[in-house]
Amino acid sequence: MKHFIFFILLLFSTASFAQDKQIFAISGSIKDTLSNRPIDGVTIAIVRAKDSSLAKITSTDKEGNFFFENLSRGTYRILCTALGYKKNYSRLLIIE
Repeated sequence: MKHFIFFILLLFSTASFAQDKQIFAISGSIKDTLSNRPIDGVTIAIVRAKDSSLAKITSTDKEGNFFFENLSRGTYRILCTALGYKKNYSRLLIIE
């Protein structure tokens, strides 16, 4: 099993406004830390920091990219899992 599983290359949040309700989006890219190549099919989950409950889930595309939209305010972590790699949690993500 590989030591470091993923490197989140790009992570950013955007906000849009609809009738006084803010909707947020997060996108990023997953690469192998040893080869620096994108990893296809990584399961990416956004979990709530307070209890690790699932908020959203997706997987990476051929270029290792992922995208989440319609996120509410809150504190989250991103959980990355893939066969042959150790699971990895991001730092806290605070959406305000």
